[in-house]
Amino acid sequence: KGITAPVLAWLHAADEDFIEAIGRDITLGISTIAQLHAVAQAGGGTVHLKIDTGLGRNGVGREHLAEFLDTAVALHSSGDLVVDGLMSHVSGTSREADLAQAEVFVRTRDLLANKGVTPTHLHMAASAAAIDHPSLRFTMVRFGIAAYGLAPTTSHRNLGLTPAMRFESSIVNVKRIAAGDGVSYNFLWTAPKKTTVALVAAGYADGVPRAATGHAHVDIAGVRYPVVGRIAMDQIVVDVGDALVNPGDSVGIWGDATDGTPSVSEWADWADTISYDIVTGIGNRVTRIDLP
Repeated sequence: KGITAPVLAWLHAADEDFIEAIGRDITLGISTIAQLHAVAQAGGGTVHLKIDTGLGRNGVGREHLAEFLDTAVALHSSGDLVVDGLMSHVSGTSREADLAQAEVFVRTRDLLANKGVTPTHLHMAASAAAIDHPSLRFTMVRFGIAAYGLAPTTSHRNLGLTPAMRFESSIVNVKRIAAGDGVSYNFLWTAPKKTTVALVAAGYADGVPRAATGHAHVDIAGVRYPVVGRIAMDQIVVDVGDALVNPGDSVGIWGDATDGTPSVSEWADWADTISYDIVTGIGNRVTRIDLP
C-alpha cells in the first residue's frame, strides 16, 4: 500500500511541478509567492505557509511577508488551494532567541486570523526546541533526531531514548601480522607487537566516517576493538589482538550502547561531527532491514 501517513514536503526547486505531489495528497510547505501560484495552477492542494522568523534560511522574509500572506489568503478564499498550516524553524542559539522567533510566529498567526484564515497546524519546533520549550510545541512538532532514538544535544542524553538503528557488517578476512607491520594507507598505524587484524567490509562510502580514523572502535562478540590505520572507502581494519575471530563474524559498528556496541554519539565525537551526520550518512549500497 506504500506510505499512508501524512507527508509534508517543503524544500522545492524553483521550477517545481506540484501536479504529482498534489495528486498523491502530499501537503506542501510553501515559501514564496511564485510557489503559491504554482500550487494553484497545478490544481490546488493543501499548503503550510513557511515563514522566516529569524533563522535566515528557507521561508518568506519580512520584506515580502505582507504580500505573501495576502496572496495565500486570496487563493485560499477562492478555493485554489487550502492553507492548513503555518510553519517556521528556530535557530537554537539561545532560549531568548528562540522565544523571540516564537513572538514573530505568533504575530504572523494573528495576522492570518485577522484576514479570516486559521490554519489547523502550527509548528516551528524540532527535537531540541520541543523538549526544551513546551510553549513552542503549538499544535504539532517535527521530531528529527529524536525519531532516531537519539538525543539532540549532550544535555539531552538522559531522556531515556532508545536508538532505532543499528549499523553492522562482518569480517571478510583475518590475518596475523608482525610487530612493525603497517596497516592501510600511509601506514598511520603500525603494529606495536605481533597481533591479529580483521578486515571488515565497511568504509566511508557506506557511512563509516573517514574523519574517525585513529579514534574509532567496533564491537565483535561483545568486546570492543580499535579500528586501526586509515578508514578506507570500502573497508576498515580492526586490531583484535589474540582473540579468535573468523570470517563471517558479525561486527557492530554503531547502535545501542547498552549491549556494548559503540553509540552514534561516540562515532560523532570520534569524527568531530554531530549524530545527525552519522545516521544520515549511510550509503546507498548498505542493505536496510526493517525489524518489528
